[in-house]
Amino acid sequence: MTIHTSTYKGKRVYVLLKDGTRIVDKFKDKKSGYVVLEEHGKIQKSKIKTMTIYRNTTSTSPVVTSQSKQEDPKK
Repeated sequence: MTIHTSTYKGKRVYVLLKDGTRIVDKFKDKKSGYVVLEEHGKIQKSKIKTMTIYRNTTSTSPVVTSQSKQEDPKK
């Protein structure tokens, strides 16, 4: 399965690597076998687990455990 690794140049992207490293950086270019980011440089596509457009919303905030949800029930 191939990973979607292209977007508009200058768009902020969220990259999750297979080793668990999370990167938020600006997309510069896509080369053969590589994704080029503004600050992190070239990253091999084979090391990327997920790449998506970064949206700074509550859905990207830290995961809330089920225990926390039980303590604050909706009324």
